[in-house]
Amino acid sequence: MPSVWPRRRLFAFSAVVAARGLVRKISNLNAFVAVDHTKQPVPSAFLICRECHRVRQIDVPKDQVSSLFAHSALNEEDIFLEAFADCSTMATAS
Repeated sequence: MPSVWPRRRLFAFSAVVAARGLVRKISNLNAFVAVDHTKQPVPSAFLICRECHRVRQIDVPKDQVSSLFAHSALNEEDIFLEAFADCSTMATAS
């Protein structure tokens, strides 16, 4: 396995890994984060620290997600939430 992958190959690899649900792309950081499969299929939100860009996955109750998107054709599995916070706030989030 090469130590440096060509950009095209890395893009293809990241697409395959994302399609399998092993990672999610954090659009605001243009980065990928591993998904905690012990929390699936519960809808998740990702808190992003404004200063250090650390990411924390939290559960979101299904009824809250459903009420937010009740009038849309989205499935719960298609909803991906990103929110910014401070590290101190992230530590207390459930």
